[in-house]
Amino acid sequence: MIANKVRNIGFARVPHSLRWVLLVLFSIELVYLVIANIVINADWLQARINQNPEHFEMTWGSAVTWMPGHVKATNVSFRSNTLRQQSKTDIGRINVWFSPLALLGKRFKSYRGSIDNITTKVRTARMVREAREEELNHFPVISGLDPVSRSSPEAYGPFLPGWRFELNQVRFNGDIDVAVGQFKIKANGYALGDVQYRIRDQLSAQIGVTNLQNILVYVNDESVLVDGTLSGTARIGAHIPYLYPGRSRAPFISVDVNLAGVLDRLDILNYYLRIDKLDDWPGFTVKGDFQGRMVIEDGSVQTATDVLLDATTFLFESNQFKAVGKGKIQLHPVHSKRDTIRFMTFELNGLKIFENRSQELFVDTRHIEVGFESPATHLDGPLQNIRTDVTITGSKVPSLSVFNRYIPESTRSSVVAGAGEMSLSLVFEHGVITGKVDINSDNLRLKVRNRETSASLALGLSLSADSEKHTFAIDGTTLRIDNFIGHDVTDGSTPVSANAQLNITKGSIKFKDPVTSRSVSKERLAHLVDFADGYLKLGGSISDISLIDYLMNDEAHIRFSGPGDFDADLVMKQGFIVHGSNAQFASGLLGVHFLDVIARGQGKLSASFFEQDSSRFLKIDTAIQSVSVIHDDKQTAFIQAPAIHSQITGRAPDVTEPLTDISFTLDIPEAQVPDITAYNVYLPSEKTMRLTSGVGQLSSHFDLSSNDSTGRIVLSATDIGAVFNGQPLSLDMSMNIDLVGEDVKQRTFSIDGSLVKFENIKYPNTNIQLQDWTTQFTFVDSILKWIQPIQLESKVNLAMTSTGPLVELFSGRYDTYRWIKDMLSVKNVTGSTHMRMRPGELVLNKVDIRGENLEVQANLKVTDDGAQGIVFNRLGVLGATVEFNGAKREWSLISAKKTFERHPGF
Repeated sequence: MIANKVRNIGFARVPHSLRWVLLVLFSIELVYLVIANIVINADWLQARINQNPEHFEMTWGSAVTWMPGHVKATNVSFRSNTLRQQSKTDIGRINVWFSPLALLGKRFKSYRGSIDNITTKVRTARMVREAREEELNHFPVISGLDPVSRSSPEAYGPFLPGWRFELNQVRFNGDIDVAVGQFKIKANGYALGDVQYRIRDQLSAQIGVTNLQNILVYVNDESVLVDGTLSGTARIGAHIPYLYPGRSRAPFISVDVNLAGVLDRLDILNYYLRIDKLDDWPGFTVKGDFQGRMVIEDGSVQTATDVLLDATTFLFESNQFKAVGKGKIQLHPVHSKRDTIRFMTFELNGLKIFENRSQELFVDTRHIEVGFESPATHLDGPLQNIRTDVTITGSKVPSLSVFNRYIPESTRSSVVAGAGEMSLSLVFEHGVITGKVDINSDNLRLKVRNRETSASLALGLSLSADSEKHTFAIDGTTLRIDNFIGHDVTDGSTPVSANAQLNITKGSIKFKDPVTSRSVSKERLAHLVDFADGYLKLGGSISDISLIDYLMNDEAHIRFSGPGDFDADLVMKQGFIVHGSNAQFASGLLGVHFLDVIARGQGKLSASFFEQDSSRFLKIDTAIQSVSVIHDDKQTAFIQAPAIHSQITGRAPDVTEPLTDISFTLDIPEAQVPDITAYNVYLPSEKTMRLTSGVGQLSSHFDLSSNDSTGRIVLSATDIGAVFNGQPLSLDMSMNIDLVGEDVKQRTFSIDGSLVKFENIKYPNTNIQLQDWTTQFTFVDSILKWIQPIQLESKVNLAMTSTGPLVELFSGRYDTYRWIKDMLSVKNVTGSTHMRMRPGELVLNKVDIRGENLEVQANLKVTDDGAQGIVFNRLGVLGATVEFNGAKREWSLISAKKTFERHPGF
């Protein structure tokens, strides 16, 4: 029957010899089908292959071969384990043609075929060593193997090459699931290409056509990319993977692909832009749609690359700041003028920058552009010599108080309130930051120690910071302060208003420790400044030098004022201004404020630092020409001098603290008093007594310190006009006042030993002239309070050539009662009294004057309502008492002494 069938198909017509050949081949195929399929599905074959499962294991579910050179298998799995790497690859189905003869040389060579649904897990010792502890939980688990550890050797071998695999025109189809360390990629689609690999030797691949969809990328099981697509070609150059693990094999990779997708994170930039995770920098997190072309040749990104990311969410975090916004990120390498490649640009709008710990809004930017450049864009490691330029325009600082955390606490300064605008242009290159930062504010409020200020501020900060050299330069920085108003919040003193312009021609600071992102924190900045060395050369102008009053304290008893120009050279060592530092200020209207007077004129202020007994001191010398001295609340000059000199010396703890142990000298060698009436402000009141005319000469000198304060005022004036108790008179006057500070802060002095002398008294209304009349007052046990009007409590010793003028001044009856002229005009008498001067009041209690056969005792008081008091006079055996109150007079000739003794005084 079989023969009949063969004949039916024409087998009989086949030549006899060929018939036998076909029969033999058919038999061989039949035997091959039976034996080969039995062998490849036999357990002993897998056992034979897996003799060392701890190093290599290969399994499959089912396999079939129809003829030599072809195999089809499902559920194929490869697992390898070495000291350096562990991997497991699962393939859903393999259907390939191969060369059986090549197997004799340990070579698997396929010509066509397909590999479907690939899942790969890889753990390497290198990745374990580089990962953070919490990242290890996201590494893939390979069943049956103990994970490689951080202690695994970095290198081992060498080993002899093993089997060679050559896959030609193989199509990879279906699902792809790859997990390498904490990185996971999932996709589906196909790829067609050639792969050549020899175990423990070279690997190369040429992928001609690729089309992947539904790409998912995860890092630490957090989504990085979703809905991704990729199409194009790829090539892997020949290399030995053993010698080039991880990113080091990037130079052998070339791709030209079109890609698109939705990005959830941008962690890859944190590595390539050198954002150190060990420094707790979360780095970039970006969400948005991206698309474009990526071209990489031998591991280097090419200029044909153009990928645009439309970021709906942009987040960058550091240990200091968090930036949130949206915008566009473009990866498009272009050659710059600096022989570098500008490979990436960020253009962000509406970016808000927060201080990370407090979450306080730092800056609200309108537009920010960030560009990254590098000499080459290789992917085998972090980019080298990155140049980053940052430009911010139109940004607002809602509260400038956010800068307080960067102001060292030792300065005792802080921003109280105020908003501002900021723009900047910075370049980060080779560890150096250069650029310009502009900050403007119309309502800035500061507090320096206990002094509150408000001002309009325009700061143009030019900076250059070198982290390796630990230096920070601010050459070219400018500062303008307008409408500055400052007052002491503790005493409510009159505010000081001023404008200032400052230009720093050279300024540098060298820190002891490196300046890093961490060192700029609130805790570290004060430490850096406290131990920094630096130099500052600056100049500028100021509308009122009273701005420097913060250098003084209550010990100084002196202030400066006036507009002018200044320049300074400041040297800083370990946070202190030291010897070699100096400053000058020149003004056409320089003012020195002392007690209640102001000396103004054309002058110069010079300040210098010196060291003495291991302490730093500041000396301020002031010289003023053509000086006018006025009261601080008046405009009429009461002293005019050719020149005055002052000097302040004080211990300078540091630049942030006022001077201590201050000593002050003020010298007026000679001066004119153009109008003696200016001194009326010191007299009790105009109704009590006042000066009406006259000029004089004056000299004075003051030495004040925290331990001892002294001063001397010498004044002389001739033919001055005055009114006392309503009576006009003229006289000559001279004063020699010696002051010893009791409480200079309260303007309280002792004037013990001081002399006041009156001579040549005249009464214009009576034509009485006493040209030889002299009265001298010597003060004892005195307390003078230098305010307006002066307050004085003192015992006064008197020496008078005649008693007549004293009675005349108080009683106003010298010319009327001629019959007692002789008794009231005793010559050359001495005595004492207790004097009290207060506003609107002059009191002489216990006046006791003695002369030859003369005794005068009195209690006298002059106020705005007139004079009142009692005078007892005794000449020889005759005595009389007159008690008066204004124009009213009561005379007592009998029991005159007892009448006086009953008076209680004032």
